[in-house]
Amino acid sequence: MDKYLEEQADILLHEIKEITDWISERERDAEVEVAAIRQKYETELGALKDHLVDLDKEIVFLMKDSKGPLFDGRDKINLANGILLYAKERKITLPRDVIARIEEHGFAEAIKIAKSVDRAVIEQWPEERLFMVGGRKKLVEKFGYEVMKTEDGGRV
Repeated sequence: MDKYLEEQADILLHEIKEITDWISERERDAEVEVAAIRQKYETELGALKDHLVDLDKEIVFLMKDSKGPLFDGRDKINLANGILLYAKERKITLPRDVIARIEEHGFAEAIKIAKSVDRAVIEQWPEERLFMVGGRKKLVEKFGYEVMKTEDGGRV
């Protein structure tokens, strides 16, 4: 046994432990500070996010409730602060027993292993096949909007 080599190794182990402990302590301190900062802004951000959800509902309601006079045959309205969008698209409605009906007709590709309907497959079906399982396509209205961004990437 070489005592000198053991002492060198022990010194290195001590340094490694000291630095590891220091790093762990600093990481804990940083996490405490980050948590405090997160907590500081959480209430304000939560309120702003809730308000944004309300505004989103309000603008969609405005567009839906006033679609005739607002859109007047247009599908896109360019405004100073953004764009209003209107579209009609087909949406499939399916009866509750659609899985049994699909199995009855042998359309296995539309059934997922978890025994749920694969709407992406059914949306590609012709109306005759959809009718066989009790589904139908109907025209639904779709509303959306985009907010304009400033030159620096921020919002107007």
